Amino acid sequence: MESLRCPHYRSLSRTIFLLTSLILFLILAGCISSPSGGISPSGTRSPPGTNVFETPIAATNDSDSHPVIQKHDSTFDSISITVHNITVKSVRKRSGDTFSVVVLNLSVKNGGLDESFFFENRSLVSFQSDSVHLFPEYPQFEYSSVNLTNPLINRTVAPGEEIRGEVYFFLNPGVHSMSLYVRYPDWTIAGGAYLPDLLDATRALSDNEYPKYLALKIPSAVRKASIPGWRASPGHGVAIINVCITNNNSESAIIRSEHLWLLTEKPITLEHGGDQMTQEMARDYLRFPVIVPAGGTTNGSVFFGVYSGTRINKIALADENLVIHSMVDLNGLYRYE
Repeated sequence: MESLRCPHYRSLSRTIFLLTSLILFLILAGCISSPSGGISPSGTRSPPGTNVFETPIAATNDSDSHPVIQKHDSTFDSISITVHNITVKSVRKRSGDTFSVVVLNLSVKNGGLDESFFFENRSLVSFQSDSVHLFPEYPQFEYSSVNLTNPLINRTVAPGEEIRGEVYFFLNPGVHSMSLYVRYPDWTIAGGAYLPDLLDATRALSDNEYPKYLALKIPSAVRKASIPGWRASPGHGVAIINVCITNNNSESAIIRSEHLWLLTEKPITLEHGGDQMTQEMARDYLRFPVIVPAGGTTNGSVFFGVYSGTRINKIALADENLVIHSMVDLNGLYRYE
């Protein structure tokens, strides 16, 4: 009897094993793709015109239609930010030219750190856009005509403590809103806020209040000196990064190439979607803007021109308001070739 049943049992076992393997493959395939090769140039904030955006899509702030994704992916609330007042001022240079600054009166509370946080002039960063250029700006303090009665910079906030102070940034022409972040030197973000109207402080949203729906995963990433057909600038190399972007929104999401940032100790680097590559090279990579359907996932390779020898290597995915939805540390993921 045993000798008659064994062949059928072995056949059934093989069938179950094959079906199980197929199901696991289908589950994993959504966020796995193979790196190819490619690169886009580095982008910095100045001068205006360095990095090109397409016109942003208007955002909605309906929390019912924008479920919040996992905390470790999206929420930066160890230090909470409350915006009390926003003032736009015109400053005159010695040459007679004028430029604008935006003065923020803020309260910051250290509600989530078990250590004190010291605010120096690069602990805060504002991301601004005029719908064409990206401007990462750090606090200024050299213009005496901008009189801050209670500066926030060079002060410490202890665990559980809340302090209030003022800080000001360059305000680039055509900018009407911005995102604001408290950051460590290694781009660990401790807090954030979104200011949709620089003429109305009452509309500012804390990081917890802002609806986030984009999740970024990195299955693999590679760093190279260059790739065939591409000439890297002196002091630069190539980063080829496989991305898996999930849209937890009830509407389609439009991801533009300038919504992906590499954050290092160098100026911020932007993904340009192959606009400076040959068509033959660029076809191996995601073409931006990428439309991710509601509840869907899109994956593929993206490429950057990167600074060589960077110790800090993080990638961030932001939305059209320059609010970061997800961030991944690439150290430990990079393969160096």
